[in-house]
Amino acid sequence: MGGEKGSSKMLGGASQGRQLSIYVPSKDKDGEPVDHAHWKKTTMAFMTRVFGRCTAMPQLQGIWADEDGTTLDETVNIVFSYVDKEELSIHAEEVRSFLIELGTATQQAEVGYEYDGEFFTIQM
Repeated sequence: MGGEKGSSKMLGGASQGRQLSIYVPSKDKDGEPVDHAHWKKTTMAFMTRVFGRCTAMPQLQGIWADEDGTTLDETVNIVFSYVDKEELSIHAEEVRSFLIELGTATQQAEVGYEYDGEFFTIQM
């Protein structure tokens, strides 16, 4: 009926941008535990420093299959901020560097993030 923008105006809200989410792993690519609490806290500190705020979703269960079909289940946290395109463009290299640091330090095969409802991975 009035669409998303009409509803936002009706409620008196102002857009804070699109959701940028970082998936924080609890295991490395071989299934060994990583310092999940440290990386959740580090990711939250990074997102707050760069974008002014963030939220961490409660721990979620995930499962993935590696190249040979072996499956691994793990607990993940999703840390997100709302970011507009201009803000993301300004900080894109910094975000990419953080994602690579997260993936390298936690020995991932790839690191996942989501922007505006689309999921992406960076191969390590």
